[in-house]
Amino acid sequence: MIQLVGPFEDPPRPEFGEEFAKAEFLEKETFVHPSTGVEERFVKLGTIRQELEAVPGPRIDNGCIDFVESLLVMDHTKRPTARQALNHPWLREVCQDDVD
Repeated sequence: MIQLVGPFEDPPRPEFGEEFAKAEFLEKETFVHPSTGVEERFVKLGTIRQELEAVPGPRIDNGCIDFVESLLVMDHTKRPTARQALNHPWLREVCQDDVD
């Protein structure tokens, strides 16, 4: 999650602190693969944007990626409400295209 949506300010509950610390450690660390001898990262994912841009097949519209990113903001005070999400420019455009 950290790699996909960004760092967390604090764990949602204090008892998760150790788990968050481990996740942050693994996100930055590497290891030498025993079969290949090649140094690799434990976590190989990019950001949501990077992962969606790399999906094979037809290119995913940047507006769609912006919309998905906005929905996955961890801080609920910065994440759009349902009404705001439904009024996202990309979603309005897609829905208008369906009407036309």
